[in-house]
Amino acid sequence: MRNRDLFSFAVVSLVNICLMFFVSGGLAAQDVQDSDSIEDIDSEIDYTQGLVLSNIKFAAMSDKLFSSSYPSLDLLVSKMRRLSHLQINIVSFYSDYVDDAYNEKLAMQRALSIKEYLVSQRISPDRVLTEGIGEQIKSKDYELKGGKTTMIKVYYRNSQSFEGYSNVVILKDIKFGKLGYLLFASSYPTLDRLANILEKNRQIDILISSFTDSEGNDEFNLKLSQFRADVIKNYLVSRGINQSRITTLGQGEKNPVLPNTSLAGRKRNNRVEVSFKRKY
Repeated sequence: MRNRDLFSFAVVSLVNICLMFFVSGGLAAQDVQDSDSIEDIDSEIDYTQGLVLSNIKFAAMSDKLFSSSYPSLDLLVSKMRRLSHLQINIVSFYSDYVDDAYNEKLAMQRALSIKEYLVSQRISPDRVLTEGIGEQIKSKDYELKGGKTTMIKVYYRNSQSFEGYSNVVILKDIKFGKLGYLLFASSYPTLDRLANILEKNRQIDILISSFTDSEGNDEFNLKLSQFRADVIKNYLVSRGINQSRITTLGQGEKNPVLPNTSLAGRKRNNRVEVSFKRKY
């Protein structure tokens, strides 16, 4: 097998392993494109408000998507093809049934049905995250108005990578204390697994990106996110990983995966992502 094939196999294997342990909602990035594309996205897309998809209809109490929904989804497909850095989070809401667990489950199934359609139109599944809300979050941002029981909202994310890093995954179960920068011991098993992966794949470098919610001062949040990324790097170094293999980046409030208007949204936005790059 050629070197390039070996590397491709290694990256695919590494990402699959990471998915088993770290991912909440799927992979989070495509390979980086030219900077002009990135600027185009930033000027055209509102990453914070979300877009309600109109004319999305399902069979009653089912995840069966009606064909009358396709034109609206095709417009979304067209935008994603044109803007190659665009990643979306499909958030599905359902509130017709008395059981919250059922509402949440059906909401997720409907989000997955939309994702399945997008993938059938040759949109990479790595670019489509899904979220089933049901009635578990109560806030203005999630109200179903006009007697509606179902709503599909799309939140845009810029999935640009950084200096050749790609294949981003969200680390699961990484938690910091009340002051915001003390790493909880419950985070160690996830980081230990990451350290083991890096030890077995020494041709791979990583980028640790840390994000916060929008509470507090912008400058403080940026510094806090950088500090958190550095804390995780220091832990990995303590596990024997060479510090030259780890780059850290504090992103502050950038690229929220959900609006910051609810506690649940803010918890999701306080996150750590890891992306990978081949050294040789």
